[in-house]
Amino acid sequence: MLVSIIIFIIVGLVLFIVVDIVFTYLKKRQIENLNDFGIRQLKKGDLLFSREMGFNRMIPGYWSHSRIYFSGKVIEATTMGVKITPLRKFLRNRKVAVGRVEINQKNMRKIIDWAVARNNKNYNWLFFLNNHDDKFYCSEFVCNAFRQGGVDLKPSFIYVIRYALAIVPQDVYGHKHVKILGMLKR
Repeated sequence: MLVSIIIFIIVGLVLFIVVDIVFTYLKKRQIENLNDFGIRQLKKGDLLFSREMGFNRMIPGYWSHSRIYFSGKVIEATTMGVKITPLRKFLRNRKVAVGRVEINQKNMRKIIDWAVARNNKNYNWLFFLNNHDDKFYCSEFVCNAFRQGGVDLKPSFIYVIRYALAIVPQDVYGHKHVKILGMLKR
């Protein structure tokens, strides 16, 4: 019985890894067809997706980090906590995809105000426990911010269960409310 359970777990993990590799490859192929998107075309609340090195390479999907653009800056949850960074500094040596959620200005203001009010909050190292308001990882932060404006960017429970209830940037990138506009051109 124990051997059967171990074999089941190993087979499940191998299938998960294979599916994720294929998924990542297909998503990478999709970005090759994206148009250039100029910095001046950015609007408050645009979502910026990047593929980061190091720790973020363990995150499933092609895109491993997400953040919100506003007023020449980005606000993001990093391992150093929630931080506001000038856009130019953030853009160094990165390929960045731009996504947009169509929403009215009143709700966008709620999103940005909520996000800025969380500046310097801590990082959420327990990814699957994402039901609090004082610690965040990147895509959890983006989803919680947009929820303030009445937009639910979290994928369905069935979709999320494959990552032990964590929300990954690839989930946000592929969400039905997010329109991908192109690759940010510096």
